[in-house]
Amino acid sequence: MPVFVALMIPDERLVRVGEYFEKYGYHVVDVSMLHLTLLFIGDYRGVYLHRISEILSDVEVEVPGVLKPVGISLLPPSKATNIVVLINDNDGRLARMRKVVEKRISKYFKISDRYEFVPHITIAKRLRPLDKNRYAEVSVVASRLSRILPEFLVVRDICLIETLEGGKYRCVARLKTRWI
Repeated sequence: MPVFVALMIPDERLVRVGEYFEKYGYHVVDVSMLHLTLLFIGDYRGVYLHRISEILSDVEVEVPGVLKPVGISLLPPSKATNIVVLINDNDGRLARMRKVVEKRISKYFKISDRYEFVPHITIAKRLRPLDKNRYAEVSVVASRLSRILPEFLVVRDICLIETLEGGKYRCVARLKTRWI
């Protein structure tokens, strides 16, 4: 099952924003599963998952206590299957956190992260891509709703996450955190 490192951001306000997209066939992400993926590691389980957890056990990561949302977007652009809240990383803190984790894990495991790092929190998902007409309509709604995003989001934890059957997540291990 997919394994990744994520900042956990359980914020009910994001769920309420996600609900605006239900009429377009999106399903709102449960508040307990709202997160910002720092690094997708790959499909690992069992002994490998335990080993990744061990490798990360002594890594201390500087974690910002709050994140600043900067807008709502549709990802990936070609399919628009996810509604996401984009996060400001102008100071590069999130990118640096990602590099620390990536450097440690890549010594022992091949990392399967195939996307450019775009800090975001997925708030709603749909199984099928949008057609062109709906894409334009949903893009306008996303742009308008960007104005009602909270000014800041509180980071609650940083975890090694395992994806379970049915798309649920489980925090396998918490990383050592130095809050900044």
